Amino acid sequence: MSFDALRRSFTCALLAMTAMALSVACSSGSPGEPASESSNQALSANDKAAYDFFVGKGLENFQAAGIVGNLDQESNVNPTSVQYGGPGRGIAQWSAGGRWDTDGGDNVLWYAAKSGVSAYALNLQLEFVWYELASFSGYGLSELRASSNVSDATIAFETRFEGCGQCDQGNRIAYAEAVLNAYGSAPPPPPPPPAVLETAFQANTSSLWTVGTAGNRDWGLGMMKDTSPAIAALATGGFEVAFQANTGDLWTAGSAGVEDWKLGMMAGTNPSIAALAGGGYEIAFQANTGDLWTAGTAGVTDWKLGMMAGTSPSIAGLAGGGFEVAFQANTTSLWTAGSAGDKDWGLGMMPGTSPSIAGLSTGGFEVAFEANTTSLWTVGSAGDRDWSLGMMKGTSPSIAGLSTGGFEVAFQANTTSLWTVGSAGNKDWSLGMMPGTSPAIGAMPGGQFNVTFQANTGSLWKAGGDGTGSQQLGMMAGTSPAGT
Repeated sequence: MSFDALRRSFTCALLAMTAMALSVACSSGSPGEPASESSNQALSANDKAAYDFFVGKGLENFQAAGIVGNLDQESNVNPTSVQYGGPGRGIAQWSAGGRWDTDGGDNVLWYAAKSGVSAYALNLQLEFVWYELASFSGYGLSELRASSNVSDATIAFETRFEGCGQCDQGNRIAYAEAVLNAYGSAPPPPPPPPAVLETAFQANTSSLWTVGTAGNRDWGLGMMKDTSPAIAALATGGFEVAFQANTGDLWTAGSAGVEDWKLGMMAGTNPSIAALAGGGYEIAFQANTGDLWTAGTAGVTDWKLGMMAGTSPSIAGLAGGGFEVAFQANTTSLWTAGSAGDKDWGLGMMPGTSPSIAGLSTGGFEVAFEANTTSLWTVGSAGDRDWSLGMMKGTSPSIAGLSTGGFEVAFQANTTSLWTVGSAGNKDWSLGMMPGTSPAIGAMPGGQFNVTFQANTGSLWKAGGDGTGSQQLGMMAGTSPAGT
């Protein structure tokens, strides 16, 4: 038995001697009433998310249900659960003084800090369960995979992973059966599309180029001078690029084809493109009328909202469907518009700069922008904050929602150096950027990110989880790349 299991057993014995065991399930610390032994157990709000997570890791449906049945008994799959009078924390009731905060290379707080995500986020704790199963043979992944029915799977996880004292095994099995009955007949969630690490930019020939996992390509399509493209990885795989052609029209090119949308853009501005959760994409841009427009799978719309001349909008697909656009209004105030509603945030932006918006994996969105104080700001579902970090005047930040939750922002500091700040930590990369240009940041699996930017040499560079270094490709002066 592990030290953590011994700790639980001792705690439960002590609680029993003091008669406190009447009000707590010792193995679980569940704050509610003890579960009845029935296959019709009430499902917790997070059961399906947890079940889908473990099926997505390749487990059989009954094996995933066995894990979730244990987590129901432990905490009702509540990531903020605290054992009454005991050390249990989180969905698996890891012990404070052990696997919650102390064990070397095997504790939730360490894993959360490494991932740059709150320790109390559901997905972070699910990922940590899988990390423990996959990293330490003693936690019983092989026994779980060898199980052939929901009861055996539940007992395997209970015995090897939980190491509980008073286990209430019948409750765990009943919860697992309820999860299997509710979700086991549904087709498993589709696997995520392969990671696409692709960068789009205007080459020093004024032609659109893309480089990355899909190969390097000169598209032979002329871009409007001093403009920058936008790129999005599509939910079905591949990517699509939006850009202002040298005709002044909005164009797209990529896996979904090449198209002249025959929609005139404001000279010197850039479009933004986002993949939609249900498939397809949507583009936001400043039309040659000065209004915000969107075009794509969700339709073509003139929002009849005036934008500040020379600025560009940013669009993000939302986890629950739809999209939201952030832009600098012709009042210099930050605005958002779209599926989540229209809002004047009443926050002044640096004239001539553009905001960046990202959908968060936990729902909602966050916007990054250069305030009229030249300081970096973020606002949205994850909270509003003045980071008190000076940006190079006239440049724009880029924000990405991380796969493990939270967000990261890339920007050109007032030192001309590339900086990143957010859930994954704050860092001065000590890499000089071309003055007046802006970086692009994209999320990678496992909470990592990738930044692309024009270095002060005029060459395309990247930094982050995909490596750091020059791509040995010259960019058009004054333009910025876009990366997935």
